[in-house]
Amino acid sequence: MAKLTVLMATYNAAEFLPYSIKSILNQTLSDFIFLIIDDGSTDNTEEIVKSFNDERIKYFRKENSGLGDSLNYGLKLADTELIARMDADDIALPNRLQKQYDFFSSNTSYDIISSWYTMFERNKILYTVKTAETDEKIKKRLALHSDIMHPACMFKKDKILSEGGYKPIVFEDYELWLRIKDRVKFGNIQEELMLVRYRSDSYSRKDIVIKNKMVYDIQAPYYDGNFRKKFQLTEQEEYALRGWREFFYGTEKKARDHWKKLNLFSDSRIFIALLVLLFPKSFVLWFKENRIKFRLKYMLNYFSEQYRYIRIFLNSFANSSE
Repeated sequence: MAKLTVLMATYNAAEFLPYSIKSILNQTLSDFIFLIIDDGSTDNTEEIVKSFNDERIKYFRKENSGLGDSLNYGLKLADTELIARMDADDIALPNRLQKQYDFFSSNTSYDIISSWYTMFERNKILYTVKTAETDEKIKKRLALHSDIMHPACMFKKDKILSEGGYKPIVFEDYELWLRIKDRVKFGNIQEELMLVRYRSDSYSRKDIVIKNKMVYDIQAPYYDGNFRKKFQLTEQEEYALRGWREFFYGTEKKARDHWKKLNLFSDSRIFIALLVLLFPKSFVLWFKENRIKFRLKYMLNYFSEQYRYIRIFLNSFANSSE
């Protein structure tokens, strides 16, 4: 039996699919099954998948029903305990699967892990997101967003299926992590292992207001009742997180109301956010959606050895896939 299954659900992503498939087939760990679920694509997805003559690829086509349902379908087909997620428009660095498999082999108490990841557009790096490492920090941050990058994660299949799997909604991964957080252990490898494609035509870019409301609604049950206990927060952390939730997904006034209960000069991030809120709404949306903080950090470390390696890999990989 293979060591793990790479699970990809795809829908009309033929433009980027060859890059994603090739990045998995070229992994330093080669003992895996590559399960590709075609969610009723109307482009030439099937032709592209079948152009790769590799016995590790198992291709299944089904009627269109959404990402969550397609992933549940794939999980039931998989016959390995470890599942590595992959999206059809992203690129895995060559040692991604080996690093994650080795982590699970040495840390058997973990159930779901991911890693740092780098956002890119075409052949240009935009920024890197360095996610929290420990289970405790990851669970606290779930109150605001997911530090488990879905297409970069690896998890134990039975842990997901025993909890009912994914729901057929947008942001299905975030809802799942919140729902099962008290019964699993999370972790993040502190290294860039994935290149995640920024797509200006994606759903989350088309209508920011709708996206924010969806996230806000997913979070709502966890902010009701004893929110502080649910996420093991201090009083100051609770006010800060409630404010950040409103800043990113809710209303500016509520964000200010929560942050008024804090010493604003003790947290430079909140102070900067309040300054940003003084500008027109169009600027505020631009600031939040373009992850300015991460872009600045990337530029400040542009000449680091790791970023240089990622740039070289991205350029050479793209050119060799043409």
